[in-house]
Amino acid sequence: MLSTRNETLPSEVQDPVKKESKQDGISPECKLWVLGNYEYSQGGLVLVKEILEHCAEDKENFSKQLSHRSLGCIMKDVFRDKVRLVQRGPRGSIQRAYLNLQRIKKKQEESDVLPGSSSIFSVLPTINVPNGWHYIKDGTDQVSFIRYESWEFSQQRGITELRVKQTSPQEITLQAKAHGCSVDLKTGLGLEEILSKLPMERQISLATQFIENSHICLGFQLSDCDSVYDYAATCYWCLSKHC
Repeated sequence: MLSTRNETLPSEVQDPVKKESKQDGISPECKLWVLGNYEYSQGGLVLVKEILEHCAEDKENFSKQLSHRSLGCIMKDVFRDKVRLVQRGPRGSIQRAYLNLQRIKKKQEESDVLPGSSSIFSVLPTINVPNGWHYIKDGTDQVSFIRYESWEFSQQRGITELRVKQTSPQEITLQAKAHGCSVDLKTGLGLEEILSKLPMERQISLATQFIENSHICLGFQLSDCDSVYDYAATCYWCLSKHC
């Protein structure tokens, strides 16, 4: 969170709630579950009913439930205009479906490998992250994935960071950082139930996708009569304001 006096912030920084008004009521776990199970595919078609049934059946990995409303919100936020809600079927039995969507096929090796059973550095070549992300090795047990932003503040380019630390052969922590604030994706946003059951490289890949598809609070400008302490109790990184 950027907060300062007498500084001119970029236009996108001055509106911390941009596009957030429609994003209340959906848990980060639901969003992560969708990201981990469905992907964009030109011409693909998945029935809404099939997605909801899939979520209800996946009790071993996911304990929450998706509703039609929450699924629609997540789809719009994650896939934007690339995936559209359409109607298919004969008159009298029309069903709603998502066009340009497909279910991700789980790799056999993903179910066979214990979560975090390798060195963090040994899995780096296998990690798929969104375009624009780079990694930096920080010591013997830590890697930072960095995304450079398109704006500057106080003549410094903004960055978003996912800091990954291997705490044991089977465990890693995932800390998202931006603009002086940080949040633990597992304990702070409640994503541990899903992430901890996945291999290390899959955890990192999903974490970067989650950040990529979340709205990060870029801060706001204080007037001359305001104090940053007046906002301290309510300032929180907007990854917690889910889609």
